[in-house]
Amino acid sequence: GAFICRTCLGTAARLLGESVERAMAQPSSPAAPAMKGLVDTRAVRRARERLGARVGRATLLVGPEGVGKSALLAALGQVVRLGPQSGAGRLDRPEGQPLLIELEGALSPELEDELLTRMEEGMRVVLSVRAEPPRPALVLFGPHGEEPLYDTNALVAALWGLVPRQLLAQVDGVVVLPA
Repeated sequence: GAFICRTCLGTAARLLGESVERAMAQPSSPAAPAMKGLVDTRAVRRARERLGARVGRATLLVGPEGVGKSALLAALGQVVRLGPQSGAGRLDRPEGQPLLIELEGALSPELEDELLTRMEEGMRVVLSVRAEPPRPALVLFGPHGEEPLYDTNALVAALWGLVPRQLLAQVDGVVVLPA
């Protein structure tokens, strides 16, 4: 963990308009808000931390039915549900926020093209998919435990028919919620 001496803490607290006692009483990492309908397991906490951190260009949230993908997305903001019958023009989101998509089936070619275009323009996306988690191409071990890495081929194999290869090629982060 990090260390800050009492004098430095006092200086920082005065600059922020807080008392030293109040600053010392605050936890170093704020607790994540509770999410209705979501069991607080180690996997859920890790997924919540990863999704709460800066979302890259395209983050994939994947897991089987009933593990809490919808609750995690809802905790981040307004969710757009998309599927085969969804029309174009549904990809709006609040300024500066990622587009949160719950995929309920394969996208229409028009919606797929619109999503890829918006991503090329800089839109950040979190895409939730109901599927068995893919096998990682590589697993790294570090101070925070295992860190699985996925390549496009592993994602295509796991999500065949649900998410097009072109879209999976844009994914730069994968968050898995296991059963």
